Amino acid sequence: MIALIRKNLRLWGYGKSLALFAGCILFSISGRLNGGIAYERHILSAVSDHYYLTYFVLPIVLLSCFSFLDDDGELIILRFQSYHSYFLKKWIGVGLIAVILTAVQTGAILLSGIGLPLGNEWNLAAGATEAELFSTLEQLFASPLQAFVCFTLYQLIGSWLIFGICMWIGHFAGRRGAVPIISGLYMLSAVWLKLPAVQNLPFTGFGHLLILHHNLGGHYRFAATGVTFLLLPLAAILSLRFWWRGLPHIQLRGRGMAAYYVHELMI
Repeated sequence: MIALIRKNLRLWGYGKSLALFAGCILFSISGRLNGGIAYERHILSAVSDHYYLTYFVLPIVLLSCFSFLDDDGELIILRFQSYHSYFLKKWIGVGLIAVILTAVQTGAILLSGIGLPLGNEWNLAAGATEAELFSTLEQLFASPLQAFVCFTLYQLIGSWLIFGICMWIGHFAGRRGAVPIISGLYMLSAVWLKLPAVQNLPFTGFGHLLILHHNLGGHYRFAATGVTFLLLPLAAILSLRFWWRGLPHIQLRGRGMAAYYVHELMI
């Protein structure tokens, strides 16, 4: 598994994390221009801006997926007990990339607020651009710093789940089929910000998995995302356990990778 993690890190490279750091620094510093904001409220504003997350962070997360979208070669897969065991270990391993991206963004945001006065309270100046969001978050979190930690952890888990979804799509659709599917899912997340008709759909997109407060707008939204968090990994595990050769399922004699290659040689 360690070798698999190293391979995926090598394929991924570190250019995307550098781009994320530079873009996050520029965006976060621009958020200081309004003035009159404390350090804790500044970092929360930076980590929760849905335009930044949807049009900058989410594309970097999806581009990262394409680095390790394809299955490894047969010699590597055969080292594992079964295909779904290989997939799960690969998915767990790419969680390190989600950790790196989250750490880079967090570091950039924390650095961008240096010099601001401390003030871990919710009180905002009249007419502040963050007032509407913060008034909602104030009812859920004791302080801006607590909200910042929760937003950051949510993005970490959401990025890792998106990695798994894209790898799952890539396994069954192949890279050629996965590109339009993943691009279409991203477009739904992009237009969700602008089209109320799309916002009213009981649909959980990439944006809901990455942006915490996108799940606070309706009575059903948070529940729908919670169900998605539970069902998508379960669907991936079951489909890769029983239909890992592709759809429709062809019953094989025996289990595991050896049975697959015996079957292929005999037909």
